Amino acid sequence: MIAALVVCLAGVLPQEGPLGSAAFQPTSKEANSALLAGDSLLTEAGPGTPPHRAFDAWRRALLVSDSGAGVTAQGAGLPDSESERITFGVEEAVLRRIEALPLEQRALWSARFEPLAAEALSNLPVGQSARALGSIERNHPGTQSAARAAIILGDQSAEQGANQYARLWWQRADRHAHLCNPPETRKTLKAAVQRRRDSLTQKPPDKARPTLFGAKGLKSVRTDLIENFAISAHSLERVPLGRGLRLGAVQFQDGSALVQGPRMGLFYGPDGLNGTGKPTRILLRTWCPTGTRELRPLAAPSAGGWSLLPASDGDRAALVIDRGEPGRKIRGLDRPPRGNCLAVVQRTLDGAPAVVWTRRGQRLEGPAAAIWDPKMDAIVEYQPGPLILGEKLFVMARTMGLTKASDQEVGAQKGDLTLLTFDMASGELLSSLLITQASDLARESILLGYSPELRSVCMPLGLSGETIICGTNAGLVAAISLDGRTLWTLRTRRRQADSPGWPGSRPPVTTRRGVWVAPGDSDRLYHLSSRPGSSPLLAPILPLGESLDLAGIGQGNLLLMGRSGPREALIELRLSKNTRDPLLHLGPQERFTGTALHSPDRTLFATNHRLYLLDRQREMLLLDAPALMGQDRGGDLVGLGQHVLLLGANTVRVLRVLK
Repeated sequence: MIAALVVCLAGVLPQEGPLGSAAFQPTSKEANSALLAGDSLLTEAGPGTPPHRAFDAWRRALLVSDSGAGVTAQGAGLPDSESERITFGVEEAVLRRIEALPLEQRALWSARFEPLAAEALSNLPVGQSARALGSIERNHPGTQSAARAAIILGDQSAEQGANQYARLWWQRADRHAHLCNPPETRKTLKAAVQRRRDSLTQKPPDKARPTLFGAKGLKSVRTDLIENFAISAHSLERVPLGRGLRLGAVQFQDGSALVQGPRMGLFYGPDGLNGTGKPTRILLRTWCPTGTRELRPLAAPSAGGWSLLPASDGDRAALVIDRGEPGRKIRGLDRPPRGNCLAVVQRTLDGAPAVVWTRRGQRLEGPAAAIWDPKMDAIVEYQPGPLILGEKLFVMARTMGLTKASDQEVGAQKGDLTLLTFDMASGELLSSLLITQASDLARESILLGYSPELRSVCMPLGLSGETIICGTNAGLVAAISLDGRTLWTLRTRRRQADSPGWPGSRPPVTTRRGVWVAPGDSDRLYHLSSRPGSSPLLAPILPLGESLDLAGIGQGNLLLMGRSGPREALIELRLSKNTRDPLLHLGPQERFTGTALHSPDRTLFATNHRLYLLDRQREMLLLDAPALMGQDRGGDLVGLGQHVLLLGANTVRVLRVLK
């Protein structure tokens, strides 16, 4: 890995090698044809001839497609090597074409469509419906009225406290304003957008500091078992880093915490993390729809495992419970497909969280009643790592099979990977966006057939600004705006089934410049841009080499868990100085066991022997290294207020941060 990284950092990107990815990238045939026709008409238009026919063709691409639809990157201004593996959302593809026009032709575009947009804006129904405003903004890009519609939508979102959605709309307003004419109007609109952005940044920031900020040491508070069985250290050694079943935890606003295990959960009251009393044990099956049988959340290390990663907004938590099974035949008998459970729970005043709503397949048990949801036309396996933003819950899902009604229609297909959006309060399905088709690296067994625990699992969802990053571990990464519009999809290099790769169970890591994505089906680490108008691929693309996991991001450097010589080591990769420095070598039989935890001044990680607390401001000075006892040693680290949870295979260790 040293040689490969030095070549990369010297400014010569290493050859990414054959992609090995034929990942399906959904596109709209009609929109794509309209855009390419417009490109041809623009080329054919002679000097002095207004390219109105080309403009009309580009706009037709918006009218014949739905929000979220994609088109190929051909004609979007990218090199051929990139355009062959990238698709853009229709809205993004049209805007990129307008932005590439000379100033004179931009003025012609604005003059042609501004009257239509202004008329639509002036004829808005009473109350300025969000749907109508969104249609004006989408279908009339690069006009004053599109900018004004986006400003209004941003204002409405800000009034509702949905600041991330407000920023999304104001970002779009600024982009339209930059393209519209005359210059005086452009300047006025951009100033209006900037005032609104400043109003959000002037709000007092959250005073809560990261858990490890200023930490000097750690003190053990308590240790609890999730389920009533023991884990041997020998069995844990066979599970590669980041694979297998991984516990997850979230904290509520009152200081209470919920730890999710495969079949059981532990709820700690506000004083529980301080060692007071015992945690409440919760049988997770009781949070699933009526009739749910025994939970069987199996996970194979060879397929990326299964990470239990609940999400929380402080008052509520969203959990993915159990796994699904595809329909198959066993000894000539058909076994129907089975989905898993998605549940939202809320903290109650008198005890453990209570279910707000829960879903499995078409069955929704919500606040009002239990219903069969006709909008859910597939039996799905919800993927780990959901994301809560305001009153919306986002989650990736893999189609296990189809309902009888959808079997007769052209729609969902077995193996679809979709991004689903639900209403947090009611559980209503708001939208479904096809991202790609599943494609598993793991080989099928000749003797056993297709085993459900060998299915690859999507990465947890990530958030970069106002864009959701969907890592599929199926040869594709997608960037989707908060309102469901596709920004881009990118095919990534795939490794061989038996070759080393990243864990694939970690969410993308966001920085100011972009987002780092380490797909589990790849041997490359990707730096990607979620900024509209830019190329998705940023330099560098780093090879896996001797790395095991991406531990974290610093100022101009990456922290890697990997090998240095015969031992595992924490490695700092300085992107600007072309250096790769081992910061800490582990012992001869010592190995990394899970995710690290960071603050601006501290780093904490666990091995199968001990915890390591390092000072990032003093060249990773070792501050504390408490030993771990027992069989179930190590695991993932989660920061909750003034406490750190070390989540092993079946053990929760609570530690207090000493300052």
